[in-house]
Amino acid sequence: ITSRGCPYGCIFCSIHLHMGRKFRKHSAEYVIAHIDYLVKKYDIHHIHFEDDNLILDKRRFDTIIDTISKRDYRISWDTPNGVRAESLTPDVLSKSRKNGCSYFVMGVESGDQWVVNNIVNKKLDLSKVRQAARLCKEHKLDLEAFYVIGFPDETMENIKTTISFAFDLFKKYETYPHFFIATPLFGTKLYDICIKKGYLTKDITPHNLAVSVQRGGLIKTPDFTPEALNELVNKIRLKVKILLIINLLKFCFTHPADGIKLFSYFINGASGTKVRNLLRYRNKTLSYLTAGKKS
Repeated sequence: ITSRGCPYGCIFCSIHLHMGRKFRKHSAEYVIAHIDYLVKKYDIHHIHFEDDNLILDKRRFDTIIDTISKRDYRISWDTPNGVRAESLTPDVLSKSRKNGCSYFVMGVESGDQWVVNNIVNKKLDLSKVRQAARLCKEHKLDLEAFYVIGFPDETMENIKTTISFAFDLFKKYETYPHFFIATPLFGTKLYDICIKKGYLTKDITPHNLAVSVQRGGLIKTPDFTPEALNELVNKIRLKVKILLIINLLKFCFTHPADGIKLFSYFINGASGTKVRNLLRYRNKTLSYLTAGKKS
């Protein structure tokens, strides 16, 4: 984590409670000193940048990435916590691909612009999301996207729009979608809305919150129930898995030897996410699979 604070106001996010809203950052030189230490002392090969706004200060980001290149660390890196779509410019993508980026994740939240503007308060132009997806494909950089459904005042029609948007990006630009159910975390505007309108179906506990994010849901409105959302998310994930299998079969056709190894690994129980990662890192992971080691 090289920086803290998020100036944006998404209603479901609790990051401001412990990280604050004001953006603070370590200097590029300080970050590089840490990377230098990790590479030399622990021989690390990959870094997860968990910042909420890694590219908010583009000059600092450029300095970090340029220095990684100059020092020839031979490491890869990614942004699993997500970045803003508008930050994925041609310059950033070109520089990132040349200097070790494995993939980017962007927070989209909703594929319905009305929901983005009036419910989520994301302050995001969805045309920028489409542009980022297109640019990542052009630069041959893997891209994933986060989507959240089940907000108060969101209709099933809004939710279907988000699903269609996500699958359109997946089919056209291979932007891999992750779907979550809106969860009313303590201290968020989402929590306040649910309390005020009586939308909570259960008491908020650590266990209920953890389960709600992936399945079940804790919010019931006149437009949807937790059961309906749970069923919908299960269908979505199955559809994503089917599309992933199609991509895997295409890979088998273009790379028969490697593709057969990956497909057999999938048939023998590997999860959709694992197969996705194998496709992404196939040059590294195939050697592990061939040797019979855990990847």
